[in-house]
Amino acid sequence: MVQYLLEGIGFQLIFLMLYDLMLKRETFFQWNRFYLLGTFTLSLILPLIHIEAFQTVLPLYGNALASGWALDPLTLSASAAQSRDYDFPWLSVIGLAGMCAAVGFFLYKLLYLRSLRQQGQLRRFNKFCLILLPATDIAFSFFRSIYMGDSIPQKNRSGIIKHELVHIGQWHTLDLLFFEILRIPLWFNPLVYLFQARISEVHEFTADARVAESDRRGHYQELLKQVFQTESLSFINLFYKSTLIKKRIIMLNKSKSHRIRQVKYFLLLPLISGMLLYSSCQQETSYEDSDTISVGRIDQLTPEEENLIVGRITTLSDQRDETFVVVSDGTSTLVFSQAEAGSYITGPNNMRLNAKMEIITGEVEGDFNLFGTALPESGPMELPSDMVPFGLIEKVPVYPGCEDASDQRSCFNDKIMEHVRKNFRYPREAIDQKIQGRVNVMFTIDKTGAITSIKKRGPHPLLEGEVDRIISLLPEMIPGEQAGKPVNVPFSLPVTFALN
Repeated sequence: MVQYLLEGIGFQLIFLMLYDLMLKRETFFQWNRFYLLGTFTLSLILPLIHIEAFQTVLPLYGNALASGWALDPLTLSASAAQSRDYDFPWLSVIGLAGMCAAVGFFLYKLLYLRSLRQQGQLRRFNKFCLILLPATDIAFSFFRSIYMGDSIPQKNRSGIIKHELVHIGQWHTLDLLFFEILRIPLWFNPLVYLFQARISEVHEFTADARVAESDRRGHYQELLKQVFQTESLSFINLFYKSTLIKKRIIMLNKSKSHRIRQVKYFLLLPLISGMLLYSSCQQETSYEDSDTISVGRIDQLTPEEENLIVGRITTLSDQRDETFVVVSDGTSTLVFSQAEAGSYITGPNNMRLNAKMEIITGEVEGDFNLFGTALPESGPMELPSDMVPFGLIEKVPVYPGCEDASDQRSCFNDKIMEHVRKNFRYPREAIDQKIQGRVNVMFTIDKTGAITSIKKRGPHPLLEGEVDRIISLLPEMIPGEQAGKPVNVPFSLPVTFALN
């Protein structure tokens, strides 16, 4: 969400800079109006667009979910009572408070407008309603209603009505309400206020130009001689607004821009293309929760590297949040992410892995087969070493107590989960320091049934040490067998530490 907001504000700033530097002084008022509305809308949409043509994504095949050798992911939490300090969500509270204040201010302005209407004297005409307000000289329009103070001289009223009828005819109130409503969720963003101010200027320039077509001199004099009173309603077209008078007079005296200058608006095309390219191709900021695996060479994986990658990939479908597995050899980088339902890539021995793979950097081709040593779908299995993945082994290791189980794989998994939960203790120091996150641990049940080669990676040594301690306490197993011989079987277990 933060990334989306930052990108949107960045795009808005670029669009606004282009407008202020090259477009605002032109007399193409309708073009400027749609530019301001369109570019602000685009700034909200572009960060959500990720065009696959700007990325290298391997095609997805078929359906079905692979059975992998990674154990089910675990989330282990410390109770709220264990934590000394309550982590108060200040940002969320501030954001909600700001939105509530913005809604309150918006409702206040609507109620104030309603109060003015009730105080005034209503006169209905064919194209508008005139509301005469007592003891004031304000003048503005809101939708099809023109509010005018009865202190305004009678001789000046017809010019003001002509001006406000332009606002009514072109539905300028909708433009201002568009930004007014966006100010509620984006109350913290100064650019939404600037866009609203710019389009308010364009509205006045448009109305002035239309009225001046029939009486430029009279309208110019009207602007010069008025004593102005303003209101703080940002979604009304206010005729008497002193901050705009000088700009309106300058624009009235400005020669009409030559049509050739409209070519400036086509600068939007390369600008939008660049923004699309940026939002589609940025990858480094998208993998904050990535699980990175470093290998020797991506195109020549060792059996251990291949087993580790397959194990990490098979855990992706079990993650609730969007997570990634990044594989890199220093030159080439691949990113695996959760695939749509029914999609998969092919792993070793034609195993179906429920994931998609993107080639981010490097020299590998678009049809690159990561598991180049994968065995054919039929035929004898020729193992490159005495290590066999749990998902491919003929006779799985047996956890004590699972000897007579009908499904030893499921029993093994359940017993591992039970063991971890039983022996888990959230490190007190980690609670005090508010350390949490995911620890990925890999271990091997060797040919004798012993637990060996414990490797772990996590956000902090305290969490890694706890996982190491738990895995070290696992009992001796009955080793797995392949072709009647004991073999080493590696396992991957993602453990998430969470503070409530």
